Amino acid sequence: METSIPKPAADLEALTNDLALIKVNHDTRSDVATAKAELIIEITDAENRLRIEGKETENRLILEIKDAESRLLAAINEARVDFKTECAKFKYELKTEIQESKTSIIIWVVSAIFLAQLMPAFLKKFGL
Repeated sequence: METSIPKPAADLEALTNDLALIKVNHDTRSDVATAKAELIIEITDAENRLRIEGKETENRLILEIKDAESRLLAAINEARVDFKTECAKFKYELKTEIQESKTSIIIWVVSAIFLAQLMPAFLKKFGL
């Protein structure tokens, strides 16, 4: 009987090793499945963060563009007002210069006619 005892002990040891190996494989598969699920969750979270960051960046850029557009429109309107003001000033100055020129021409013509009419009379009076 002594010879038959080592065989069941060896069988028991082999079965224990097989059971341990099965448990290790099962635990490894379970760990892989858990790790896979954790990776999927992390990837999903990262995708969501990137989508949110992308939307935030897009919204920030849209706001910056709208702000730049409003500043540009304000600058254009200010330039338009300045241009109209300068045009009005120029028009007023031009009208003033034209009026002064007209007055000067009228005075010159009246003086010339007046002198042309009176010159012969003065010359006769002084005897020249």
